[in-house]
Amino acid sequence: MNNDKPLVSVIIPTYKRADMLTKAIDSVINQTYKNIEIIVIDDNDPSSKYRAETKEKLSSYIRSGVVRYIENEKNLGGSITRNKAVEQSKGEYIAFLDDDDIFFPTKIEKQVKLMIENKSNNVGLIYCHCNGVDEDGNILWKNTNSYEGLPLYESMIYCIASTSLWLCDKKMLLDIGVFEDTPSKQDLLLMVKIIANNYKVMCVKETLVNYLEHNK
Repeated sequence: MNNDKPLVSVIIPTYKRADMLTKAIDSVINQTYKNIEIIVIDDNDPSSKYRAETKEKLSSYIRSGVVRYIENEKNLGGSITRNKAVEQSKGEYIAFLDDDDIFFPTKIEKQVKLMIENKSNNVGLIYCHCNGVDEDGNILWKNTNSYEGLPLYESMIYCIASTSLWLCDKKMLLDIGVFEDTPSKQDLLLMVKIIANNYKVMCVKETLVNYLEHNK
C-alpha cells in the first residue's frame, strides 16, 4: 500500500452477475494507482443461488484480502447498497464500479491527480469519458461529455456521466446525503444534488471505462 497517496475506496455493488464480477474486480486490481481498497457489496437474496455463486467466485479474492466482502441481509436495491458501502468505506475518495463494467488501468490515477490539483476549488466529483461496448468488446457508442463547473441544466435533462465514471470526495457524499432510494436514475439525481449544493464537477477528458451493453 502506498500511504503517501490518498486511499481510494472502489465500491462494486453486485446482483445476479457473478459471471461478470471478476472482470470488474481485476480491472481495479490492475490500476496503476495502488492505494485502493476494493469493496464488493452483495445485494443478492441470501438464500438464492446468486448469493452462493457470487461467494464462490469471490472466495480466492476474499481469502487473499484483496476484496472486502459485505453481504446484505436482504435485497436492498442499488441506492441503499451503495450508501451502505460508502458508510463502511475507509477511503478519502470513493469510486463506483458496476459489476459488469471495466476500468482502464490509469482511470483512478488520472482522476486522483485532477482532484488533488483542484482541492481548493470545491470539486466534489471527477468523471471521465467511456465506451459503450457489447460482450465481444465492440464499441457501440462513445460518451464524451465534458461539462465542468456547475452544469445543473445538463444534469437535470440527462445523465452526463454514470456512476462507473466517477471519483468522488467522500466528505462531499456524506454532506449531501448520498444516493436517493429510487428504482432508477440514481446517478442523475445524485449529480443534481452535488451541483445544487455548489460542489463543482470536473472531467478527465479521456476514455477510461468500458460500459457493457448486454441482454442480461
